Amino acid sequence: MFSITRMRPFGSGMQMLDRDHRAISEILVELNGLVAREACPALQLRLLKELGQLSAVHFALEEGMMSATRYPSLPAHQLRHRRMAEEIRRVTASWSAKTAPALVQPAGLLWESHILHVENEDLDFGRWVNGFRSPKPVRACKVAQLEEAVAV
Repeated sequence: MFSITRMRPFGSGMQMLDRDHRAISEILVELNGLVAREACPALQLRLLKELGQLSAVHFALEEGMMSATRYPSLPAHQLRHRRMAEEIRRVTASWSAKTAPALVQPAGLLWESHILHVENEDLDFGRWVNGFRSPKPVRACKVAQLEEAVAV
């Protein structure tokens, strides 16, 4: 049986994005734990819905930051986000109290998809932004200014 026991650290270098990555991970860890124990079907559904909402907001924020910095891989990143969102919608739509035990594999796949995306595509964006900026200490300030501009 698939089980997640601990979260991995995130370090794209962008606090707003990493905060969301951690929140999404916490939802997925809790969801996978409940599914593995076949516990609290109502909470499983609530977590799936929360995952969908948080992911949508996060994807919009991230894509806004990418657009603001003219990130060249934005179209591919948007496609990946659409696929991830569709998978969350599909799992949520197919959920029912009777089929909740069958969520073990899909819930595990949502986790793996999230981790692979953060550790690859999102990390590439963080590296690109940091490489795009001057290597002076001002770099951290520029990233913070970008995050503030997108948050407004």
